Amino acid sequence: MTHIVIKKVSDPADLIYVQKLQSKRILEYYTNLLVNILMRELIIQGTVFLSAVLYIVMGVPLFLCWISVFFVILAVSVLVISGYYANKSQAIDEFEGEEFPEKTGIWLALAEGDTVVKPFIFTKQGTNRNPSTADHGTKELKIVGTVMTKLKNDPDCREPPNSVAVVSNLFVLPSHRGAGIGAELLRTALQHSTYTKLRAVELEVDSVEENARKLCEGQDWVLEVMSPKKLFRILRLDKYLYRRACTVWPQTEILE
Repeated sequence: MTHIVIKKVSDPADLIYVQKLQSKRILEYYTNLLVNILMRELIIQGTVFLSAVLYIVMGVPLFLCWISVFFVILAVSVLVISGYYANKSQAIDEFEGEEFPEKTGIWLALAEGDTVVKPFIFTKQGTNRNPSTADHGTKELKIVGTVMTKLKNDPDCREPPNSVAVVSNLFVLPSHRGAGIGAELLRTALQHSTYTKLRAVELEVDSVEENARKLCEGQDWVLEVMSPKKLFRILRLDKYLYRRACTVWPQTEILE
């Protein structure tokens, strides 16, 4: 049995725990991105092209042209690593001095143990306890997941002002996946958005974030737009914008 607590963050000091989880989320994303890129046909084409340059132009013996594989992998790795550090720094700065209006917020998932064991019992907790020392009975809980909502930036005023929330930074530690924690965090964000009278919630993911896509589709989110996303100006990912209208949830529990 695993007890899982969903808690809304209200103390700015708690943001340090969110930042730590986001660092892990970004590292996992760029690791998966590197694997995704290396499996593309473009990498094979680049390797063949570089081998031809080494052999024809530079006169490198044919049996030594295999080093082109190393150079291509190195070039891709440098691009991905530079993107990782730039994104990590930007994500950390995002929380500095951040203020969250009533309609938005950050939620943490806390669970006991280093892994999850069925059955999974979810409870919701107020904001009067420090997440680093939270416990359930005599067992200490540790932070294993997070989600955040912000009001949508809509410069074209296509919707009423401050009426749509955007979900971001949804992440669950790999050791605690499979227990429905991500789904519960997303459900909590939706419930809060409904309670604060927002009209809809949106979530944008790309083709690297396969688990997030499955989660949206499992909760009946509507795929609004699928568009290309340029990466490092030479690579393309598919970008998916999901949306769900805020409707009344049965037996809704809101974390204040």
